[in-house]
Amino acid sequence: MKKTIQRIVQFLFLGLFIFLLIRGKVQMWMGIFLLSLVLSLFFSRFYCGWICPINTFLKPITFLKKKFHVGSIKTPSFFKNGGAEDPAIDCLPGTHGLHPTLRQTSCLCYQHS
Repeated sequence: MKKTIQRIVQFLFLGLFIFLLIRGKVQMWMGIFLLSLVLSLFFSRFYCGWICPINTFLKPITFLKKKFHVGSIKTPSFFKNGGAEDPAIDCLPGTHGLHPTLRQTSCLCYQHS
């Protein structure tokens, strides 16, 4: 019964999110998000489990992937490692200094100390 109520609430909030997005009132969604952060202090993962529109999309997609035996693509290694394997990515503004093993002295943005 709880799962049924949770799904109904999730789809209602998904509808509200789409409505607010279409109407250009994303600030109202941010208010809902901030309120749910406060509720999360008392009810654990309240936003993730009951309100989050991404979670509402991912659950049916995951179900369909399993049902039709669709494999996942391999996660790029720079997402797994938290850094870049390509030195060109390490040259992006704000990224130098994060991965000293990947830096090259030919990188224009790299500041030698």
